[in-house]
This record gives sequence, structure tokens and C-alpha cells, in this order.
Amino acid sequence: MVLLQPKPRAVTALSMDDNTELLCMSSDIYNRMIEKAVKKDIQARVNYLQGFRIFKQLSVHQLEKLLYYLTPIDCMRGKVIYKIGDKPDGIFLVQSGAFEVSMPAGLDRIAEKESGNFIMDAGAKFRLLK
Repeated sequence: MVLLQPKPRAVTALSMDDNTELLCMSSDIYNRMIEKAVKKDIQARVNYLQGFRIFKQLSVHQLEKLLYYLTPIDCMRGKVIYKIGDKPDGIFLVQSGAFEVSMPAGLDRIAEKESGNFIMDAGAKFRLLK
């Protein structure tokens, strides 16, 4: 933690054994390694976003800025992502895994009428294919 927030150490470390061995890494080397890992992660996320039609017109720099506004969410099996009646306040981009869209009987006909050009199966299931 001291390398992430470079403040003076708040505790004293004292060897309690006659033969204590430590491994030490300088903050410069640590920062270079973390920087590489972060850059690699950012590039992977930009590549992912470039796969969406809505983001095709954005530059790499714009996509990198967009990443600051995306929040990763891990969902366990059975977790409700959103439900009927919830106010839409954003979009979800599925990076991996699977989800199911369901609606009470009868609403599938309303969805068909409102959408105009597609029919939603009431028990539709989606799986991300790589």
C-alpha cells in the first residue's frame, strides 16, 4: 500500500528472528511493472469496446476516456441485473458469461407490437460467444 499512496510509513518493522530473509523491490521497478499491467488491461478493454457498433466511430483516445465511466460488475448466478419496471439509467455491456431475459406471460405480445421489427421470446436466453 505504501507504494500506491507514498506517505511516510506508519509502523516500524522489526526482525524477530536470527535469520530473517526479505525480498525487496524498488518503487521504480514496482511502478514500471504496474504501469505495464495497467496499459495491457486498458488496451484489452479498448479492443473489447471497438467490437461494438455504437463505439466504432470513436478514436482509441476517446475509448480510453470512456473507460473511466465504465464500472465493472461481477454477477453471481441468479443475481437480478434489472427487472421489469426499473427505470433505464444506463446500458450493460456483457464482457463474458450468460444472461437470461424473461417477462411475464402476455408481455411478449406487447413487446412484439412495440418493437415493430423483432419478436422477443418470453424465455429468451443469451450467451456471449467468443
